[in-house]
Amino acid sequence: MRLVLDMSVSKNTLPLEYRRSIISFIKKALMEYEGGRFYSQFYGECVTKNFSFGAQLGEVIFKNDCIMGSVK
Repeated sequence: MRLVLDMSVSKNTLPLEYRRSIISFIKKALMEYEGGRFYSQFYGECVTKNFSFGAQLGEVIFKNDCIMGSVK
């Protein structure tokens, strides 16, 4: 199964460690969907997670301390 999530942010920058934010978003979505029914399946015990993710950032500029998106 493949899911595509289009997300928007309030600022035009992302931290270099943006992957932590994406994992946090996934965990929060799993906690809230159907009362957290699937959260324990992925985060109940210390097991290998049966998913992976990739992020497509579009036109960005990598700085020393952040990732800046282009303003359109």
